[in-house]
Amino acid sequence: MVRRWVAVTALIFAVVVVINLALIPVYLRKSKTKPTTNSVAELIDASLNTLSVYPDGSYSAKMSEFTQLTEENYSFLPLNRTLLNELSKIDNSSFVFEAGRQQFLYFRIPDELVVQQRSAHSLSGIGIHFGQQTDSLNIVPILDEQQSSPGVSIIPTNLPDRSRLLRIEITTMPTMCSQPGIADSCTSVDYNAYLIFDKTQLSTWSVTYQASVACGDICSTLSSYSACAVSCGSQCDGDQVAGADTPVTRRYNLGRRNVQFKFQYETYSVRDRIKVWNDINLLFDSECVGTSGVRTKYLVLSNKTNVRVDVEPNCGCQSLSGCTGTLWHFTVVCPEVCPVENHRADTSSAVKLSSEGRIVTNGATLYITDEAIMPSLVASSCEPVTWEVLFSYQAAFPGALSFSKKVTGQSSDSTSYDIIGSLQNETIGGIVTAKWIVVSTKTSGEIKFNILGTQPAKRTIMTYIDSRSSFWYAKNIAAQESSGGQQFSIDRYPLFSSAHDNGYGIYQITNPTPTYNEVWNWKANVDAGIRIINQKTTAAISWMANQRQQAKQETGREQPVDDEQMPSL
Repeated sequence: MVRRWVAVTALIFAVVVVINLALIPVYLRKSKTKPTTNSVAELIDASLNTLSVYPDGSYSAKMSEFTQLTEENYSFLPLNRTLLNELSKIDNSSFVFEAGRQQFLYFRIPDELVVQQRSAHSLSGIGIHFGQQTDSLNIVPILDEQQSSPGVSIIPTNLPDRSRLLRIEITTMPTMCSQPGIADSCTSVDYNAYLIFDKTQLSTWSVTYQASVACGDICSTLSSYSACAVSCGSQCDGDQVAGADTPVTRRYNLGRRNVQFKFQYETYSVRDRIKVWNDINLLFDSECVGTSGVRTKYLVLSNKTNVRVDVEPNCGCQSLSGCTGTLWHFTVVCPEVCPVENHRADTSSAVKLSSEGRIVTNGATLYITDEAIMPSLVASSCEPVTWEVLFSYQAAFPGALSFSKKVTGQSSDSTSYDIIGSLQNETIGGIVTAKWIVVSTKTSGEIKFNILGTQPAKRTIMTYIDSRSSFWYAKNIAAQESSGGQQFSIDRYPLFSSAHDNGYGIYQITNPTPTYNEVWNWKANVDAGIRIINQKTTAAISWMANQRQQAKQETGREQPVDDEQMPSL
């Protein structure tokens, strides 16, 4: 393998010569919100203003750059929550801002502003700002009736004046609630807005509304504060079904930490997006999808017991007037609980190891995904049990390196042990031996099984290499090293070098010695290979520069370099 990387270096030198490398939203009026300090509100305001994702084409501008119209009819019409509920199907949880969720901001505007030929000024956008008014506005462009703006809807109403609802979609950052002092809080924020005309003029009047921002576990800590608690009280095993055309949030407390639970959902033919959160951790994202059938995911909690499920309906809507009538449902299935009485009658039967909803037994085989994601692995018991889990792998040839990693933890009736979480984002396989001891009785046992790999598609590998390196030859080297870019052999163990020099995976790395993670995680293997290529390329550039300088001194002229390269994969 050393000779092979010397050849790689020579190839890069040649490449250097060839290519000349040296050259809701929404109208929550004074509802009962837990008092918070100004600093918390200011942090959230700053996040909403600068970190939230606004519709395509949005930009920041200064109010002082605009002039202000004097005609009073170029402005907003009154809108309150009661009227809004009459005009659209809105879930109560939509009125509360959630971290990482889509939010709808509603405004009511005259019909004349939308139909351009009826107005002397052209409605071109809306300016929005959270918190105390400053000179800054986030400008969201509004196109005419013939052109749709993604994230902007102008919805007809049945009101006598034919006024319209202007709906603006924004998505808050998942990290909005991870700042110090914000966790487990319900914060009141104000936002104000101006209509923008002819791209240079502000409406005569602005509007100001109040909303609440929910962060963390608001159900157990803020149950008496109704503004943010509207999403609380959901029961696991209960089916939640569509009933609104706006973002929906439901909260659950599963009562047990690190537990694995089943999540089932269906979005039918109309595309919706469903996210499952555990505190600030995103456990699952369905993406924008129409399932046409029930799908099941097994998810694992962190050391927090609370779960939040968000639904963003009609995520594929392209209509300027908005979309309605979507169907979806989901169920958070209650995890198993220990019986109140006699759970110690047979302690060994209460000790379980599970993965993806199935019990792991001796001789079982689990699989790493083609995205290099470990299978879930959760240990549970109905009384305190200590766990020692050993991962080990040694290839089947003389002199093969031995890799191992040991993790330990404890399970009980109130918490499970997330074994994969203990690996700290490493992806490793081979033989797994899980030993357990019941603390009270010293009863013990072990479960021995295998974790194997899944070969990703060649296109997936090459795309990943492209994302990590700008050198066209990086893919050629990968293909040369591992028969076209193979991480695993047909038996789903890591591909090792036929020279038995302890090179493994796509780039067959030997120096430096590969880590356990680089042997089993194809992405880590590529990253390590790219680092070596970068080092070799730097050396090659330096070497080539010296050679050209020496040639110039000997000949008295610059040496030309042909602009050619080998075919890329």
